[in-house]
Amino acid sequence: MSTDPHISEARLEPFDLDAMPSPENTPLAGPTLAIRWCSPAYVRALSRLRKFARTSHPLLITGETGAGKTSFAEIVHVEGRHPSEPFVAVNCPALPEALLESELFGHVRGAFTGAESEKSGLIRAARSGTVFLDEIDKASPSLQAALLQVLDRREVRSVGGHAPHRVPARLVFASNRHLPTAAARGEFLPDLVYRIAGMSVRIPPLRERPEDLDLLVALALRTIRRDDGLAGVTVTPPALDLVASYDWPGNVRELFSVLRVAAHLLDGGTRISAREIELAAGSRLETHVRRARSRAALGERMREFEKQEILVALRLEGGNQTKAASRLGLSRRGLNKKLHRHELLDQLEREGLRAFRSRRPVPARAPSLSMNPRTGGRFTAS
Repeated sequence: MSTDPHISEARLEPFDLDAMPSPENTPLAGPTLAIRWCSPAYVRALSRLRKFARTSHPLLITGETGAGKTSFAEIVHVEGRHPSEPFVAVNCPALPEALLESELFGHVRGAFTGAESEKSGLIRAARSGTVFLDEIDKASPSLQAALLQVLDRREVRSVGGHAPHRVPARLVFASNRHLPTAAARGEFLPDLVYRIAGMSVRIPPLRERPEDLDLLVALALRTIRRDDGLAGVTVTPPALDLVASYDWPGNVRELFSVLRVAAHLLDGGTRISAREIELAAGSRLETHVRRARSRAALGERMREFEKQEILVALRLEGGNQTKAASRLGLSRRGLNKKLHRHELLDQLEREGLRAFRSRRPVPARAPSLSMNPRTGGRFTAS
């Protein structure tokens, strides 16, 4: 393997990424299985997934946006019982609700306006293969109920039809939300949670697997060469340090996107520096880079961080200090002290967020005299 300190595709030389065929509809499974990942959390998740892949039961894959749920679904298919059968991926929010049930379950001729011929639907089209339903938490309640029927009876009914059709396909679901919590809030069908969450795998986000960062960067460079024709691109150590210091809320998808843009920003060179990473990420990295380059002492950084968190809370609550204090886990009085300590009152005034100004003292009211019959007619102050 190359001893060049720059990260390049050479980092992948110990692995035969082309040993496993990667059909067009499952291109991510091969490389994910071929690479010997270093992160214990990711290795455990992958091992758990491969055990579940050998069954025919419904499976739930959870993880943050961009963490790699599609690649895990593809692995379930290629390591499952019928890898030669179709793999059908459906992004639930991508299709209008009115069409989603028709796309999945099919429809009979005349079921609705425009249904000029019968359609079998994606679940039946998968035969004994795999149907991957991404972002299942975005599915409508009616679709959730229909899917529960599919899982319970292993059959579908076409929209507008009456005859059931047997479906041997395996259903794999994915969500970036915690479905039991969504069900408790009335945002997801509880019975469907019980049905699909028995076998579940959580993919750790990128910030929880720093040991794999150089492998992922190398894999991104391989993808850039293959898809964009940019050969020989490497990432410098300072650029990798910057990448490692960022928490990547968009996870692997965001990392690959930034590296692709950075590679196209190179002006005739092949080495991605920290500068290209900053330009490619834009405003996403701006605050992070500013903090990273700051030479302020830790105490000063913490004060600045606290100040910004207070401002964010007040902006979210429209200047309501009581609600902002609750959001921050502070008392109303504690928040007021911090506002004075950080000298934020003038800024809040400029932003129109001074919902609670200092109260003026209430003028003392002269006591009035009234006759109190219980005191024998004596006058008392009120």
